[in-house]
Amino acid sequence: MKVKTISYQKVFPLGQYINERIGIECEIREGEDIMEVLSDAKAAVEKFHKDTNPGLYMSVNYEAFNQITSDCSPTSMNWHGGSVNANPLNLPPKEIQQQPPSDKIQSFIDTINYCTNKNFLMNFKKRVDEEESPRLTEAYYKKLKSFE
Repeated sequence: MKVKTISYQKVFPLGQYINERIGIECEIREGEDIMEVLSDAKAAVEKFHKDTNPGLYMSVNYEAFNQITSDCSPTSMNWHGGSVNANPLNLPPKEIQQQPPSDKIQSFIDTINYCTNKNFLMNFKKRVDEEESPRLTEAYYKKLKSFE
């Protein structure tokens, strides 16, 4: 069997039931390894997605996380004669669940700026209103106006 072209596609979730399909088709030259070409195609698709959706790839500040966890001592409770670690960080739930607002909003703004058409952008309207962020609202309407 002689393979002349090979293609690779991947569906990336963008959030709230919105997906993006990215694909590439490559021509295989005489003597090229098919698996190597396919691996390169996969890397190109994933790099394109990462480059065009930077808000989806935020890094975690592990230094700050380690500082929080090193200052806490675990608590435990007895349960049927055994010990269970009830709150390993010894933090109130609000501090555990809260995400820094600026990172969350900036990530959302980056996603909005990626929108390529008005219909796609309109899917974010309800969430923009729920966030009640002036920066986010401004970015949304600026992008919406760009489609007029």
